[in-house]
Amino acid sequence: MGRVFPVGATPHTGLRTVVLTLLALLAATSRGAANDDLTLPPPTYPEVVRHLAEGDPAAALRTLDTAAPAGPDLPLEAVADYEWVIQE
Repeated sequence: MGRVFPVGATPHTGLRTVVLTLLALLAATSRGAANDDLTLPPPTYPEVVRHLAEGDPAAALRTLDTAAPAGPDLPLEAVADYEWVIQE
């Protein structure tokens, strides 16, 4: 009596799985340095950043209030900047 395989399996199913797994791992590791050249975009509110760098969080908050008034359409970066200024 010959070998019995599960439905849809062949003698090469296990080998095929191993080869495909190795190829997937090689493809993933060969691109390892793809994120090494990422850069952040410039700040949306550079004056706020400048005021904070100068150590003046009150001026940064006034500038941010003028540039991005509070409301339902407040950009996410403005929300993050408010949090950043408040922590200073």
